[in-house]
Formats: sequence, structure tokens, C-alpha cells
Amino acid sequence: MKTHLQLLTTILFMGAIAAHAQNRFFDSAASGTTWDGGTTSNWGTGTGGPYNATTFGSYNIAQFEGTGATINSAGVGINGATFAANGYTIQGSTLTLGSPGGGPALTVNTGISATISAPVGKAGGATNLRKEGAGTLSLTGSTVSVDRMYVNAGTLDFSGGTMTVSTGDFIVSNTTTAATYNQAAGTVNYGGNWLAIANNGVGTYTSTFNLSAGTFNANSSALNMSVRANATVNISGTGVLNVGAGLLTGHSTTTQVRTSTINISGGTMNVTGGNIILSEGNSGTSTVINQTGGVFNYTGGG
Repeated sequence: MKTHLQLLTTILFMGAIAAHAQNRFFDSAASGTTWDGGTTSNWGTGTGGPYNATTFGSYNIAQFEGTGATINSAGVGINGATFAANGYTIQGSTLTLGSPGGGPALTVNTGISATISAPVGKAGGATNLRKEGAGTLSLTGSTVSVDRMYVNAGTLDFSGGTMTVSTGDFIVSNTTTAATYNQAAGTVNYGGNWLAIANNGVGTYTSTFNLSAGTFNANSSALNMSVRANATVNISGTGVLNVGAGLLTGHSTTTQVRTSTINISGGTMNVTGGNIILSEGNSGTSTVINQTGGVFNYTGGG
């Protein structure tokens, strides 16, 4: 009986969490430029407004629509955000990500660009950040701190200060859709062991990792390319990619035809451990490495 009561309590608690995450709608033309948790009633409960129905609250899902603008965050907790209009920039105090099932989704719709210049943090526990939607999200803040990163669709641009992805995965495309990661400044410190480009899919699309400036440190991970689809890595300018556990391409038992391409025209790619294994165990895979500049260093095991 005690076990049943404990289970019931857990289910009720989880239901309360799910019920708490509500969609809140914002249009700067009516809502203004202030985003706080519980003070300003400048959010709607449905698309199209009215936009004075409620406050944002805590760990709800922000829906930005209508007219874009620069929005000043007072420091709020969110369980996700969708940008359905161009021109939104979120600045100010830290946006704290919660831990809903699958992780908070930052979705940018097709043809839309959005920027978060505020710091991005986590509430605790296992916090996955998922970039969804075919649009472009730019992270330019001083710090980004999450546990796992999934760029599942569209483009994620990072040109901020320091991004820390503490454990788990850093995956560019974990779905059946092409995705792109661009880094033009700053430092990424990835502490997990699965840096993967094109981790899922059907082999007919290409996902891309572009590093033109700044440093990406993956000292405990191999660079895994074309696990199930085409993958391209471009190192240029002054970008530095450090991987500590090897370079693997075509690492999957699937028979899908797919290509891994590494282009080094500038910057540096360091493989400081592990092995280089190209087109592993699959006659349908191929690997192309083009070096027209920059530096490639391998100090691994074989």
C-alpha cells in the first residue's frame, strides 16, 4: 500500500508540473518591451491576444508573435519559447531553462531570425536545450549553461562569451531534418562524450558544423560524423576545434549511403586522442578531407 501511495503522489506531482507549463503569447506592439515573471500583465493566453490577460508566470512557454522588438528580460524561468515573427531580441537578465520532458525547445519558425543576448542558465537537474524550427537562433550572451545540446532543425549561431554543455550529447541533427551549427566567437566547453553531426535521418540531407572563430573544446569526445546522414565540418578563419577521443565517420551499422566532408581552409583542428577511423564498417559511406589552409594536428593512438 505504501508503494501505491508513493506512486500516486509521484504521478500527481508530475501532472502538476505538466499543467504548470502554459503557453503565453506576446506581441511587442501591444505588450511593450518588458518581460518579467509575475509583475506585468502583458501576455495573452491565446494567439492574437488580448495581450493584457495575464503575467508570464514561472516556467511557462513564451510565444513571440506579431511585431518583433528588443525585449528586456528581468530574469525569468522558461520551459520553452517559440519565435513566430522577425526582429525579436531578448536581452537583460538570465533566462533560466527548466527541465520539461525532452528539454526546453527554443523554436524559430521558417524564415524567422531571433537573438538571445541575455545569459542562458539552467534550473538544475538534466537540462537539455533543443533548437527546433527551420529558422535561425543566435545566442550572443556572455554565458550559456546547459547539460545537453540538440540542434535539431534550422540554424543555431553562437557568438557569445562562454557556452558550457556539461555532459550528455552535443548533436547537430538528432532528427530526420538537416541542421546547422555556426560559431563565430567565444568558447564552447563540452564535457560529454558524444559530439555528433547528422546523428539520425535517412542519408539524403546534410547537416553542417561551421567554426570560423573562437574555440570549441570537446576533450572527452570523438568527432562523430555521418552516423546516419551526410555531415560537413568547416574549419576556417581563426576557429579552433579540439577533440580528445578521435575522429569517426560513418559510425553506424545502417547501410544508408552517406558522405562525411571535412574542409579546413584556416584555423586549427586538433585530434589529441583516440583513433581516426574513416567510413567505419560500411561500404556505402565515404569520407572527404580537403585542406587548403590552416592546421590539422593528430596526436592520438593510431
